[in-house]
Amino acid sequence: MKTIILIALLTFTLSAQAQGDKDVLKAVITKFVQAADAQKASELSSVLHSDFRIVMNQLFGSTEVALMDRKTYLQLVEEKKLGGDQRTIEFASIEIVNQNAAIKVILKGKTMVFESLIHAVKTKEGKWLLIDDLPYATKI
Repeated sequence: MKTIILIALLTFTLSAQAQGDKDVLKAVITKFVQAADAQKASELSSVLHSDFRIVMNQLFGSTEVALMDRKTYLQLVEEKKLGGDQRTIEFASIEIVNQNAAIKVILKGKTMVFESLIHAVKTKEGKWLLIDDLPYATKI
């Protein structure tokens, strides 16, 4: 009987922790999208891992895979060459495996819809940071 209670308590604790992490991840993604839309590079940088990159696989008619590192991305946002929209965010899924997470989001703007697979990592301090974004874009 004690074993069953301990297992139930552990399961409840783990699921509560996972729900807490999911809520935090939603907040991180929301900040990521809103900061990009508002073209606020300093706010955006606070949710990006130092090794963040965007992986653009055959995006916008290309036949290649192109990578954009964190520094370039933030510079383009700061120069107002990226961002500037007001997108809605739909969370399609959030999967957490220990200190790693995969989040699928659908971002709808004025002229584009992005379906993105975003990966996040939890630091040793317990902070979730985005490590990569793999977007697919279509025009509305």
